[in-house]
Amino acid sequence: MPILNLLQVFKVDIKPFSDYNLLPIYVRVADDLRGKLGHSPFDYGAQLPGEMDLAKAYNLSRGTIRAALDILAKEGLISRQPGRGTLILSPDAKDKARYRIAVVWSIIRGVSSEMFAGLESQVAEAGCDLIFSTSEHEPDKEAQILSRLLNSDIDGIVIYGTGDERNNGLLKAFVEKEIPVILLDRFVPELREQVCWVTSANQPGAFEVTRHLIELGHRRIAHVVWTPDNENINTLVERRAGYLQALSEAKLDIEMASILSVSGPAWDHSNFPERFWKLLNEYRPTALFFNSDSAAFRAIPLLKQHGLHVPKDISVAGFDGLRLPFDFKPLNLTTVVQDFSRLGKEAGHAVIEMIRHPKRESLHIRVPVTLHIGETSAPFISNASSKGVPYLTKGAG
Repeated sequence: MPILNLLQVFKVDIKPFSDYNLLPIYVRVADDLRGKLGHSPFDYGAQLPGEMDLAKAYNLSRGTIRAALDILAKEGLISRQPGRGTLILSPDAKDKARYRIAVVWSIIRGVSSEMFAGLESQVAEAGCDLIFSTSEHEPDKEAQILSRLLNSDIDGIVIYGTGDERNNGLLKAFVEKEIPVILLDRFVPELREQVCWVTSANQPGAFEVTRHLIELGHRRIAHVVWTPDNENINTLVERRAGYLQALSEAKLDIEMASILSVSGPAWDHSNFPERFWKLLNEYRPTALFFNSDSAAFRAIPLLKQHGLHVPKDISVAGFDGLRLPFDFKPLNLTTVVQDFSRLGKEAGHAVIEMIRHPKRESLHIRVPVTLHIGETSAPFISNASSKGVPYLTKGAG
């Protein structure tokens, strides 16, 4: 609608009596707009003029207009649709003004189910609809899902992705289309400031658990990564960095640090046992820090096959804090506990916040972790039954 016509329609009726004038101007603008909705030319189902046009019509700042529209949006009188404008809702359509949030999940497993439950609870509380898809940890399938969603009618998207760099272009396309993107449990470095991300404090957590092993007297501490994930995703990179940081601060020679990484799609069909045994024989570690609890639990039987008992001969630590079924009672693992439910809730909050306030800065959230000292880590004792010998610190004679 031309500005001239807008000026004729929006003759703001700011009521001159009593305490009404004491109300903030954006509240009075919202009141004025509320009275105009549903009347020509602002019939139900039509689009409201843009913020800049309204600002010129009212001779007020765009920020004031945005605050007024926030009130109307919360009342369900209008629906802001990023990239598509603001729709005027009829009274019987207000309840149908629900945000449609797409969720793309890379893989269904114990930790992700807790995250999804947290996400779902937050989104349901806000009255939004979820559109769920899973890529089954296949980058090509993830690309197909993202391409389809890019051309669908969604208001925001939460991605617990594969971390495959080939799909970064699709993520950029969502950003260019002004559809809020929330990356869960990881982020893409090149899009770090352009999208929201929610992840755990991976590096501090890895640092704490490695420092715990060092304080127990261990000096040969190996880091073992055994996962279907891409080894370059930030969660694994940060945990590796925390491990190396702890060694460095303890003045241990990080050049002697041993890192075994078996990752990617073929991880479960790899020669991990052979490579793991080679690590044990050549490096002779007295402690192992695994990238995840599931990797640690899978490896413990291999240690037994190698004649090593946990924690008598070798200490083991993980990362996650898995909640296992009540009828499955493995060793009480020393680990870094993530708050998966909170990760999901924070992601849900972030996507709703960005849909409602598309111009705000992207949210970057680190969820704290805690160290759990279980029964799989013990002080290093150099004796005949010990399979490893501490190596010397730098400068030691």
